[in-house]
Amino acid sequence: MVVPLIACLTAPAALAEDASAGPHRSSAERLGMGKPVARVVELPYDGAGQAKDAAQPGPKQAPASPETTRRRSLEAAQSRGSHSYVDTSKVPLDGHGRVDKRALRSDTPPTGWGSQPPAEAKECLDRPAAESMAGETYSRWIWCQKHQMGVVYAWVDGDGRAHDLGTAAMKLHTVTVGNGQARGVRTYIQVQSVTYDPEFSLDPEIAVRIMQWEQEVSKLKSYILAECVQTSTYCQSSPGAVEHSWKEWDSRPTQEWLFWDTHSREEASSADDKVLFHQWHLRIGGSGGAYTYRPGVSADRTIRCDSATYFSLFGVPYNKACINYDVVPHLQYKISDSRVTSVARHIRHAQNDPGNTYPAIGYKVIPGKYTGKWDNLGLTRVLGGSATHQNNVAEKDRACKRLPPYETNGLPEAPKPGEDCDEYPFATTEQGAASPYWDFSVRAVPSSENQSAGGLLGWYYFRDRILTAQDPFWVDIQD
Repeated sequence: MVVPLIACLTAPAALAEDASAGPHRSSAERLGMGKPVARVVELPYDGAGQAKDAAQPGPKQAPASPETTRRRSLEAAQSRGSHSYVDTSKVPLDGHGRVDKRALRSDTPPTGWGSQPPAEAKECLDRPAAESMAGETYSRWIWCQKHQMGVVYAWVDGDGRAHDLGTAAMKLHTVTVGNGQARGVRTYIQVQSVTYDPEFSLDPEIAVRIMQWEQEVSKLKSYILAECVQTSTYCQSSPGAVEHSWKEWDSRPTQEWLFWDTHSREEASSADDKVLFHQWHLRIGGSGGAYTYRPGVSADRTIRCDSATYFSLFGVPYNKACINYDVVPHLQYKISDSRVTSVARHIRHAQNDPGNTYPAIGYKVIPGKYTGKWDNLGLTRVLGGSATHQNNVAEKDRACKRLPPYETNGLPEAPKPGEDCDEYPFATTEQGAASPYWDFSVRAVPSSENQSAGGLLGWYYFRDRILTAQDPFWVDIQD
């Protein structure tokens, strides 16, 4: 069952009131002495470990620059071990090395949202990393997390000391799904269960208050919503908060999903491809009883939205999109994939032993190797047919045919009939053969394998929404 969004509440009064608490006052002063108070906490999904006070919502803001956000997101992804990849061995090809239309049925970006997340969300939630504080990145299009958020109810005595009375918490499944044809993401939340955890105290007064809390907690209310961190000039999330008593939350069917949409405003961007980065988070608070509530938010998650016009598949345009961005993106080729074996071996050799590749110039630095970490050696895409692409192809051909300046150190023997001259880094990257800053490698490979590898590279650009010039990616060669 899906909660009808028309029945969802606008943000309750507590949502407006609790934002007024200033961040520079002490907790006791902010919450009040000699009265009951409540604060939001995050808890491990399995219940093992200590609750942690959730961050408090700050004022809406303008987005950071794309360069700053890109660096921060990649650094965060590295620290969390979050990555997005396309295993090309699973992508069907036709007899000419082009992606087969069968791929449309299983692995294309989402282009619309339903009342519940796509089937891949279950696979994402079943992964162990989904229970981590960072969640799990299934792909650039799907992120998920199993987590708990709750409210700790307390009494602040006349000396300003807070005595916790108990915690009411919700186990949540959260899934964020991007869109390959619209500038937005949808965040789904499913409440799995509600728990009440009273504290214990030998202090008679606090013990009485704990008993009173146990009697009233199910009637107290909590609200939740997903919201964009930036101002409405840049992005907008809707609908508003959904609020229920803890008893009502606990009685709802576990298969129902709530959802919120975050949309990016194209007109607010002056960057290439109209790129905007946004952060979103869950916001939780409460109301009811005599408590003064302090809301809390989950960790910020970064999305990137663009209006690039160079993405299409079988004639279908994908001119706008939003993806989950807190990942280290990489392409996978497998040596065991007979369609690309020779190309994969060439790339591995170029990455691991560049000094022994052609052109034979001695010491070389060839970028793009995936190590599981973000570094400054990523590859950046250029469009096929662009001047950079054409220059890369021309430089590669000179090295393959021993034309100047490669008369003495180019490929010893030109490719035979049925072979192509393969180059790495790819000709469709800024780091290709004509780059004045990086070295490259060439090798003769079967033409069919070179065509297959090129088709799979084009699929990767599409599937992981790799933008030109501003979206570094890495290459992972597996056995």
